[in-house]
Amino acid sequence: MSENFNPLDDKNIQRLFLSELENKEYKTFDELNSVTGHGVYIIWSLELPYEFDKKSPVYIGKAVSSGGRKGNTNKFISSPLRKRLLEHMNSISKAVNLDITKFKFKTISLDEHWTVYAEQLFIKTLNPLWNKEYDGFGNHPVGSTRAEQKTSKWDLTHPGRLTASSSRAMLTQTVDACKSAEGE
Repeated sequence: MSENFNPLDDKNIQRLFLSELENKEYKTFDELNSVTGHGVYIIWSLELPYEFDKKSPVYIGKAVSSGGRKGNTNKFISSPLRKRLLEHMNSISKAVNLDITKFKFKTISLDEHWTVYAEQLFIKTLNPLWNKEYDGFGNHPVGSTRAEQKTSKWDLTHPGRLTASSSRAMLTQTVDACKSAEGE
């Protein structure tokens, strides 16, 4: 006896999301003004050591209206997707060993209640390096409560966007690592 078709089964939703992704055009970061809405975004790199592979993006993220985690939404932000991608563009641009012109992305605008689910399915399916190895792009810019936090693995691998506070934290970590290596 065959099973009944369940359109809301994870595998069926995954196929739907992947099909939608396949139908989207790649964009470069100089095309950010055309991005609207909220949803998920997938970033690929065209340069070593990442090399482009449409099945292996470097990062997958989501963008929802502010306050969404608490059940509130800010309808005044016209494009959380554009805002989030702009933050990533700035991080990549500041990295001394990355070239923003060698990156491209796709977005899928979604109703907000599908966004987290879609992001999780894409990460599980496409296994992006920066989500898995670097826990994303690392820390948001240092604020008063983040001044002494540990420098992210992404920032250690792709230096350049560090503030004075995070530079002090990186120096402290480096000195501590050297002392450990010397057996002190």
